[in-house]
Amino acid sequence: EYKFHFQELDNEIFVGGVYVRLFMKQPEFPLRNPKQFLEGLLKRFFNKSLEECQKTDGLDVTMPVLLSAATVSLLRIHKLLSEHAASLGYISSLVKLIAKIS
Repeated sequence: EYKFHFQELDNEIFVGGVYVRLFMKQPEFPLRNPKQFLEGLLKRFFNKSLEECQKTDGLDVTMPVLLSAATVSLLRIHKLLSEHAASLGYISSLVKLIAKIS
């Protein structure tokens, strides 16, 4: 198996087969697997948000904000994914996360 390494992509957030920054530039671009992208975005958002909440020295909300914006954009374009998003059980996790932050 061959793998290529591009240093320019080291700082890019890659979720579910998609570079998030590029998706945000063109959210209408057809995705191979929008469902996988949604699942990856939600999982990464919650993992990163919990990680930031556990820090004792200043929060960096840059990545959680980008991931949540990408999730909203994806759901606006692919409206049928909303039901799938709800079925993943992240709603209760979101409520717990907000309660923890407040």
